Amino acid sequence: MDDLAKLKTGFEQELNNFYMDTIKEYKTQIAKYSLIVDSGKAVTKDYANLFNAYVGLYKFSQHNKNAKVSKTIVDDICNKLMAYIKKDIVEGNSKLKAEAYTYLANVCIYREDNQKAMECYNKAVSIDKSFLMYRADFRNIAFNDREGALKDYNDALTVVTDPETIELIKFSIQNIDALRHANDTLKNVKMILFKSILIITVTILLVAAIVYFEFFK
Repeated sequence: MDDLAKLKTGFEQELNNFYMDTIKEYKTQIAKYSLIVDSGKAVTKDYANLFNAYVGLYKFSQHNKNAKVSKTIVDDICNKLMAYIKKDIVEGNSKLKAEAYTYLANVCIYREDNQKAMECYNKAVSIDKSFLMYRADFRNIAFNDREGALKDYNDALTVVTDPETIELIKFSIQNIDALRHANDTLKNVKMILFKSILIITVTILLVAAIVYFEFFK
């Protein structure tokens, strides 16, 4: 086996390990929150976590046979979650209402309606600005809106007090800045390449003109 084949085999093994570890984690989460749901003591957050775990496993089922889960099961959990979301939006305090809208956004994303999901995040933020980070994540991932995401992240830093959340926000800001710098570098490289091609083209045309006038005048 040559080096290239070994590299390919090693990459495939690492990718398979990643899939298996992720599937195992999703299944662990499903088992955990299913027990809570079965106990009859589940709240909206428990159903949301169960739903997210099932959605993750469902998406992985498209790439790995070990993650098989039917869409019917996911839809069933989704419908149960929706009942809790509606109840919190109507009867919950401001924190529960804002949280419910973020869960509703996840449902919209699952149903492939990003515009509706964005509306849900906007409602959540209008109720409680501590949810700005979630809207920032969505802006960055779903719409590639880095400037909007950066604004939300920075605004979130003015209201969030949890140290771990603050570190996550700062890490996200650093990632966006790194990508922006990388894009700027790529633009500079493209500009340099364009100028080089332009100079070469002009030089060729100039030489051709000189040759023409020297030999054909």
